[in-house]
Amino acid sequence: MRGTGRPSRKPSSAKVIGPLAEHVPGFIAELVRQGYAEQSVGKHLWRMAHLSRWLQSHAMGAPDLTTTNVAEFLKKRRAIGFADLQSERGLRPLLEYLRGVAVIPTRTAVVETPLERLLADFRHYLVAERGLVIGTVQSYESRVRPLLEAHANRDCLDLKRLTAAEVASFVLTESHRRTVGSATNVVTAVRALLRFFYLSGQTSVDLTTAVPTVANWRAVQLPRALASDEVVQLYVPATGQQIAAVGISQSLPCWRVWACVPEKSPALNWRTSTG
Repeated sequence: MRGTGRPSRKPSSAKVIGPLAEHVPGFIAELVRQGYAEQSVGKHLWRMAHLSRWLQSHAMGAPDLTTTNVAEFLKKRRAIGFADLQSERGLRPLLEYLRGVAVIPTRTAVVETPLERLLADFRHYLVAERGLVIGTVQSYESRVRPLLEAHANRDCLDLKRLTAAEVASFVLTESHRRTVGSATNVVTAVRALLRFFYLSGQTSVDLTTAVPTVANWRAVQLPRALASDEVVQLYVPATGQQIAAVGISQSLPCWRVWACVPEKSPALNWRTSTG
């Protein structure tokens, strides 16, 4: 059903039509060879069926499954409301199989620059040392990449010259164009990166203290207003009289607070009191 990402029939009943139909037997055999359970095989067949129908509806064939077109397919699914298969990860077994049998083009090789090598090391640190999941690691990487690109060129990545002022300036610039939640994520990612730099010897000092904190006022509240009976309880007996507690005017309008006091109370001078 749409909106839930759950098929209305058993996964094993998925019927693939369109340009990918001829590849169903080989794909099933490959999944079984890799040890996928029957239910998981059925789930991947459903995804294959959806993708094949999308290709057919756009008059495209399997060779048209470029990175751009796959991203467009996933974008349409998210817009429709499918909870399942919202990222390329769910299609990875199918795409890898199709690349393996030379049906779709292979990915363009990424040139390994000093920046890419450093990011690869950072990802490994986050997974191996910090125990973060892949989604969080990718989020961290996307947020710190602009900071690194400012200090990188094709052949060199000079981090020894990275200063606390540059770190603070980067975080403040990012914070001004983001929501509080997003800016907080930037701060967390940058601190993790700088800690990694220090531990791996990329920088001689720990620059994490240079990262400013994002102000978050969501948890800040005004004092709770007092109920009228609570205001009355603030008056305590003293030498047979009633004296007013100081500072209760913030809970109620002044005229309402003082109305709780007996009109002739010796504890208050009505002419000089400012409440």
